[in-house]
Amino acid sequence: MFHSLYDKPLGSPEHPLVMRFSADAQEIFREWMQKIFKEAKGNNLSESLQSHLLKMPKTIASLALIFELTEGGRFEINKGALQTALRWEKYLLSHVKRLYAAGNASIEDCAKLIVERCDCLPDGFTLRDIHQRSWSSLKDNQAVKQALELLYRCNYIREIASDNSSKSGRPTIRYEWNPLAKSYKTPQ
Repeated sequence: MFHSLYDKPLGSPEHPLVMRFSADAQEIFREWMQKIFKEAKGNNLSESLQSHLLKMPKTIASLALIFELTEGGRFEINKGALQTALRWEKYLLSHVKRLYAAGNASIEDCAKLIVERCDCLPDGFTLRDIHQRSWSSLKDNQAVKQALELLYRCNYIREIASDNSSKSGRPTIRYEWNPLAKSYKTPQ
């Protein structure tokens, strides 16, 4: 297969070969792409998983092209090559969802740890207050920031407006505990 591609190049730099989907394959791809976009926008998915799903059409089109070329096709991407690529999509998405779920679990773990240690934080705390304590599992600023966003969305904390009129630079985001969340925290 590789020898045939090497011995008989597909087009030239001046006149590259352009392959399109056959009419049947184009219709299947369009329907699948609408479904994937609807899934990405409709479900409560993390931004990173949404972004990944929105890139799947390029991946599937590339896989379909590879499968078509391996079968000796040189003119258009047929229905069979696209269906093979779509079978791979199910496999790839199952792994991607597991990976992103593992990432979300670690953010949830960070959030739980922050709640457990809420008494160690000052009233009106900041992300910096958490980071300066050098707590294990809470050293990654981005993970702590995402954990605070999760706690905010779940009403464990609220943002306090800070007066930065005398200071220059970005405003500091301060957080305050929901009294119910603080009184029902997980015992250490």
